[in-house]
Amino acid sequence: MKNSDSEKTNKICAAKMMTICSLHLILLCCMIVSLAIVNADQIVCPRGQYLPSGTEICVACGAGYSTPSADAHGEDSSACSVCAAGFTGTSVAGTSGCTACKQGTFSNAGNNMPCEGCGAGSYLNEAANPPICTLCEAGKFNQYPEAVSCVQCATGKASDVIGAPFSTCQECPAGTHSTVDSTSCISCDAGKYAGPYFAECVNCPAGTYSLKGQPTCFPCAAGLYSLAGQSYCSPCAAGSFSASSASECTQCTAGTFASAGQATCLPCMSGTYSLSGAASCSACSAGTFSGPSAASCNSCSS
Repeated sequence: MKNSDSEKTNKICAAKMMTICSLHLILLCCMIVSLAIVNADQIVCPRGQYLPSGTEICVACGAGYSTPSADAHGEDSSACSVCAAGFTGTSVAGTSGCTACKQGTFSNAGNNMPCEGCGAGSYLNEAANPPICTLCEAGKFNQYPEAVSCVQCATGKASDVIGAPFSTCQECPAGTHSTVDSTSCISCDAGKYAGPYFAECVNCPAGTYSLKGQPTCFPCAAGLYSLAGQSYCSPCAAGSFSASSASECTQCTAGTFASAGQATCLPCMSGTYSLSGAASCSACSAGTFSGPSAASCNSCSS
């Protein structure tokens, strides 16, 4: 009888212990789950990784994809998005991301699109949105595959080629000129000249002249003159003269004369005279006389 009671008591104690253990186990499990949820909420995945719901492990986006920010959550890889235009996909130490293209290169939006240059003869127009490849304009060229601008033809050179992958700049011939990035050489105006490779035309010096597009200026002939930058020479006025290449005319001295456009003044004949700058000689009045080249007449009674 005593043994039977003892066995019953032991069974009751065992049952109570199992119940107590089950309650402790349930409580422990609840605590673990709660801690897991708290820890999951505290996990911050770096950019390029996401945290699937209900997990504690960050998963990397595929190459060419990234997350918009850190602490990205999602059921699957839809938390990742493709790299934007101007970026390319990278993967370092298990973390994927998007890296900006280096200067002179560009990529379209998409899965791991590579950054590429525009090639020789073109440049990346970064002022456009989005940036686009643009052919070099006439008067410019580019020989590099990753450029953001084209090289201008130097002064005194020009080119009408569009999209030139190397220098097609031609030297301007004498009588023409050009500024930087010119598409053609421009003829000099009359009264100016230019040698080879001139950036601008130069005025002809006084005593010379030129017609349009001349490589040099020509001297004025005797009896003519010119100021600087003239397209023609003007004749000296009557009563004056000039040698060749003259910038001005010289007045005839007394006792000489000259009609317009003369290279020299002529002496007055006997019986005539002239004052300085005379266009002709005057006859001596009655009762007077003169020798050649006279500036005045003398009285016969003297």
